[in-house]
Amino acid sequence: MVDDAGLARFTLLAIGSGTPIAVRFARLYPERLERLILVSGFARGVAMRGERSQPQGNRDAWLQLIGDNWEDADPLARQMTTTRHYPGASRAQVDSYNELQRRACSAAGAVAVVIADGAAEVSAELAQVRCPTLVVHSPHNATVPFDEGR
Repeated sequence: MVDDAGLARFTLLAIGSGTPIAVRFARLYPERLERLILVSGFARGVAMRGERSQPQGNRDAWLQLIGDNWEDADPLARQMTTTRHYPGASRAQVDSYNELQRRACSAAGAVAVVIADGAAEVSAELAQVRCPTLVVHSPHNATVPFDEGR
């Protein structure tokens, strides 16, 4: 996309689960980035953080719920994601985000994303990022613990 836009160098913004991908890009292509902005991200996915972060049984149940219910009219599976991402959202915002998730991704795709996010591990690559980097992370983030955002 950036090649098609004719950008030789650019600022990369990554939010949430996009941060490990952005860190890897910054390491592999340092000549392409002017700056890196990481918001609500992590270097280690939930499966790489150990049981203190989320017990395996909870992850398995979450994947089952997504696989079975993601595309349903009842937003149960999507609602859990919305509540964790936007705990203070209004009813209209919740409904809008629930619908956006349903339209944006199939159940199989959502399961694949959760598995891939959980297996992300770029901790060793962080020290190799050479461009100026801004990290923004709320201590109230319910999806990614604050210490993982550091």
